[in-house]
Amino acid sequence: MPGENGLELMEHIRMHNPTVRTICVSGDLGSFWSPLEEEKKRYPVSLLEKPFSKVELMGLLSELTV
Repeated sequence: MPGENGLELMEHIRMHNPTVRTICVSGDLGSFWSPLEEEKKRYPVSLLEKPFSKVELMGLLSELTV
């Protein structure tokens, strides 16, 4: 995303809806581990590391829609 990363985008979205459920997807979660752990403490956030399977994605989506 030009200009900002996903965490910065979520800050803007949460200004309007702080309870929005989020799936953070990255090919390198290790680089963002600390800020993502902080996100998980404050908001409903799930993590998914690339590459992921359809089964993993569908399982995560089904957990979030309960």
